[in-house]
Order: sequence, then structure tokens, then C-alpha cells
Amino acid sequence: MGDHPFISPGPGDLRSPCPALNTLANHGYIPRDGRNLHFWQLVKIQTEVFNISTPLAVSLAFEAIFLCGNGMTCDMKQLRKHNHIEHDASLSRLDAPGNSWSRNPHLIHEMMFRFSSPKGLTFNDIAKVRVAREKLLRTKTGRLDFFHNRIALGEACLVIGVWGEGGGEDFSKRTVSTERIRSFFLEERFPADWRRPTYQLGFLQTVNLGGQLRAIMDSVINKERSDATSGKLVRRTVTFDGVDYELSHSHEGEEDVHANGDAQSHVHTNGGVPQKVVEASQ
Repeated sequence: MGDHPFISPGPGDLRSPCPALNTLANHGYIPRDGRNLHFWQLVKIQTEVFNISTPLAVSLAFEAIFLCGNGMTCDMKQLRKHNHIEHDASLSRLDAPGNSWSRNPHLIHEMMFRFSSPKGLTFNDIAKVRVAREKLLRTKTGRLDFFHNRIALGEACLVIGVWGEGGGEDFSKRTVSTERIRSFFLEERFPADWRRPTYQLGFLQTVNLGGQLRAIMDSVINKERSDATSGKLVRRTVTFDGVDYELSHSHEGEEDVHANGDAQSHVHTNGGVPQKVVEASQ
């Protein structure tokens, strides 16, 4: 990254629940100690590095500074306040009262399990990840409230829209590679192939993408309920790095598979990371 080399945070350095901000700090685009982040500094850096529009950058900085900080600044530790902008059902963090600010490798590996393309995480995949995470919510409704739902949808759209590749100006067609998932989520550093995105992601585009994502999520939920009722929902437990992950998916052509013999689950890997679990037989 030229003038912004990666340096792991040292003792006393603060980090937040946001892998994007942590990555910026680890490369020195914002203070490496995670302290005294200024509103306009966040706006400027996000537009320059991630090529998001000024209105979108202002919105994100506003949430961080004015909901969690002091006046025009904040420390990364302040972003950990539960149910401010930090929320349950995160893509890569545990729910409160657990450690909801540090990256959780098992959740990130589980996200990788859901890749439907050898190229990596697709828009549909991240919708399914969000459904899986929200299933574990301990709320009465089983869903995030309106405000945190919008934040969670926006975060997922930023992952695809900023870190994804391909698709041209259609951000929903982008794919986030295994290497980029590893780099941003597990290592919180820019990948070796990082280039500032060619197409700018705007505020209204992100809102619209969030609506599309929620529609896909609702479709997945309805399909799973229907398949569970009809007995077409397949559940499998797969072990990776000594941890069991339970996956479920619809099984089309179930009768044909029954005739194939013993039950098996095949895990396809890319760089040592499970990419897809395919039900071979029951």
C-alpha cells in the first residue's frame, strides 16, 4: 500500500467492531492508535480509499461520531457501545454480552461455507449469511429493530459494493473473493490486489441495494419455512478447524438422491477455506 504499510495494532491501540475502520487504522489512513477520529477525516478517507460518495461517507461518519463519540471526534472503543451502531447478528462478531467488537474466525469461516460461486461471496450468498445470523437473535421478534436492520443491510451492501469485483456498475453482480474475505475480515488489512473501486457507490444506491437484499432474505426465509414443512430442508453439520457448523439448504430432486447410497457431505475448498457444501446422498 505504498505510504500506508500494514502494521498490526500494538498494546494500547484501540479497535472497533468495524473491519473497514480497523483496516484503515492498521494502514495508517486514520490514527493507528484508534483515538481522536475526526468527523471530516472519516468522510475524506472513505471517499478517497473506498470511492463511496460524499453523502454516503457523511452518513457513515455521522453514525460513528454523533451516535457514539464526543462532539466531532470519537475513539474506536466508543464504537463498541451495544445497540448504538454496533448490533447483534453481525457478519463477523459475536452478539452481546459476548465479545461483540473483536473478529470471530468461526463466524467468518461460516460465511465462507456459504459461497455458491468458486469466485467467492455473491449478493445472494450474503443475503443467506444475514438470514443465518438473524436466526440466532434472542429478540422477541427474531429480527433486528428497524434502525439496526438498516445498518446491517448497509454493511452487507458495502461489503459487496466496495470490496467486491466484477459486475461493472451493477453492484449486486459483484463477488468478494476468498482472498479479500480473509484479508478484510480475518486480517483487517488491504489485500495485495487492492485497487480503489472504479465505480462510485452512492447513498441512494446503497439504500436500494439494501431493499433488494432484504427482499432476497425474506424469500430465503419463506422458502426454508415451506421446505421445512414439506420435509425438503436438508441440515448438515460440517467440521472445519475443529468446529462444527450446521448448514441447511433446500434439496431439489430428493428422491433421486435417496437412491445413491450412503450419506456424504463434500466440502470444496479454495486456499484451505470451505467453499460449498454439496449434499451427495442421504
